[in-house]
Amino acid sequence: MNEDNKNACKLYSPHIVLLFLVFLICSLFNNRILLLFTDDHSRIQLRPLPGQKKSTDYINANCIDGFQQCIGYMGTQGPLPSNFDAFWRMIWEQMVAVIVIITNLVERGRVSSHLLSIPTFLIKHLKVFIVLANFMALSVNNNKKRILNNKRVVLQFHYTNWPDHGTPEHPLPILSFVRQSAAANPIGAGPIIVHCSAGVGRIGKSNLLDAMLKQIECKIELNIRGFLCHTRNQRNFLVQIEEQYIFIHDALLEAIQIWKYGMSTAVN
Repeated sequence: MNEDNKNACKLYSPHIVLLFLVFLICSLFNNRILLLFTDDHSRIQLRPLPGQKKSTDYINANCIDGFQQCIGYMGTQGPLPSNFDAFWRMIWEQMVAVIVIITNLVERGRVSSHLLSIPTFLIKHLKVFIVLANFMALSVNNNKKRILNNKRVVLQFHYTNWPDHGTPEHPLPILSFVRQSAAANPIGAGPIIVHCSAGVGRIGKSNLLDAMLKQIECKIELNIRGFLCHTRNQRNFLVQIEEQYIFIHDALLEAIQIWKYGMSTAVN
């Protein structure tokens, strides 16, 4: 047997195949889109659960930088009932105060995401319940320590007019949505969780708009391509099609028009 064949046998050893099968099984229960994996160097790793030796650290989520901000966002897929546990663990461990949803719950006749606004349920060490339904505010308590400082409010912003593999009809509503959701994140809180369905295309555009709006205000300049290339090294496939990339430029042009002249191009 030559050297190449020996290396091939090593590559496909039963141990490696078994590990791959275990990974696929974990992905089946934790990934909404089975074969969209996380980049390992930037993925969120959940902490071990107290008293449990076999708790998984996996959730399909990556750290994504913001403008002049290390880990401004966490990009993830739409939650599944099978990974609500992991989702709420991530929210608690990363001190998340804002969740941004950019998908309808049903798109093209299929469920694209499950909503986390569940009235009351227990997930091991966390108790979650709605405090103010009108604003989608969620209260999260740690049951193990009954002290006031261990209670948090998580705001959930849901944008429903951004179609999958498409663009909104006009940039003004999404610009307002991005600004409001970003401004709601309090000082000292963790990154903003942003998810659509697959957790790649629309979240990339939302994060890019937020970062570039902040760059305009801070430096009066833009680096759309550079920032997108940087964040694509942290999570794959952010901004998927040409029309979406064009829409980002149109939206930022609209924002500059309003900032400079106090009017929208929509009224011209």
